[in-house]
Amino acid sequence: MEKVPTCEARSDSPGDAELDPSQFHEPAYRRTLRRLAISHVDREGPITFDRLAHLIARAHGFQRTGKRIKRTLLGAIHGSRGQTRSRNGELVFWPDGNPPATVLPFRGLAIGSEIRDWNEVPQPEKLGLLQQILEARPRDTARAVADVLGVGRLTSQLRDEVEMLLGVLHALKP
Repeated sequence: MEKVPTCEARSDSPGDAELDPSQFHEPAYRRTLRRLAISHVDREGPITFDRLAHLIARAHGFQRTGKRIKRTLLGAIHGSRGQTRSRNGELVFWPDGNPPATVLPFRGLAIGSEIRDWNEVPQPEKLGLLQQILEARPRDTARAVADVLGVGRLTSQLRDEVEMLLGVLHALKP
């Protein structure tokens, strides 16, 4: 499977010493949040906004990623990197130099040293995984997805999501 090119983290990304949770919502702190967000997007992107917000909130020691944190972060990163909205409504940020795509090869759940959950995988990668699995003509597509993910018990939630993704894939075909 073809690897999706990503950019290296920028050298001007803030280090842990520069992170100040008490300043998170202050307008003057937006530059720090922007640099941190760009660093994550360029290193891991495409990345869902929910995952990006989660990573940045945890880096600041916040246990929850509420609406206020998301609103502050979205204001800080707005216009800094390309963004698209997937058919499922999720906001996806794209690394500099990587044009948005509807379907991308699945990169796995480990991106560099970071592990992400299936629900943190952007929809274009999920569609790429389904496309790859369908080429093998599996008897049970949802079970094949679960196998790739290392999930022993196939839940109805995953089965329903696979069905929805199959519908999106079919709608994309001319």
